[in-house]
Amino acid sequence: SQGPAAKALNCVFNTTGTSGEMAKKALYMLVHLVFGVFTMSIAVVFWYSAVAHSAFMVAIGTASVWNAAGYYFSVFSVRYEKSVEEEAQQKVKLQTQGQKKEVPKMITMV
Repeated sequence: SQGPAAKALNCVFNTTGTSGEMAKKALYMLVHLVFGVFTMSIAVVFWYSAVAHSAFMVAIGTASVWNAAGYYFSVFSVRYEKSVEEEAQQKVKLQTQGQKKEVPKMITMV
């Protein structure tokens, strides 16, 4: 079970007929170089284009807010459900004991 990068690299090795260990290392370095140059060229575009840079920063900010909101929603909704269940169990327990006093609300979000 290989990852997608290893499968793609093996496909390149098979297509080019690379068989030696040194040739595989050289081809790996070439692929690594091409990927590095491509990635760095994106940085150059962001350096010279304020619009592209701003759009990228807005995208990063939006993704951060989206991920944080998803985290808070999932974590705090579970905590809220748990506190509501505990409150309901306390009410049932008090009612079965014959006490009718109100249970104080204790919703804590830590």
